[in-house]
Amino acid sequence: MGLLFIGAKAVKTTSGVVTAQWVEEIKQRQQIVQQLADEFAACFVPFQAALDYVLPSASAAYWATDGVHPTLAGHRVLAECWYATVTDKKLAQNL
Repeated sequence: MGLLFIGAKAVKTTSGVVTAQWVEEIKQRQQIVQQLADEFAACFVPFQAALDYVLPSASAAYWATDGVHPTLAGHRVLAECWYATVTDKKLAQNL
């Protein structure tokens, strides 16, 4: 099993660091990575979905101070997302 990680993370923020154009570009890159994961039967870790899910529970700065680089709390979300995705993929392949 190959692992493919999407390193581009975007958190909505009012800091001005993350622009609408930047978010659109990241979305396009995320789609490409998803397609590559599908094409090569790799494990796609949906980091953006995990961050989008927790975003309403605290300020954007709690998850990523500058809207891009995760804080300790943001990294925990990413780690939990990675673990859940990878262990689920391994279980599915062993069935």
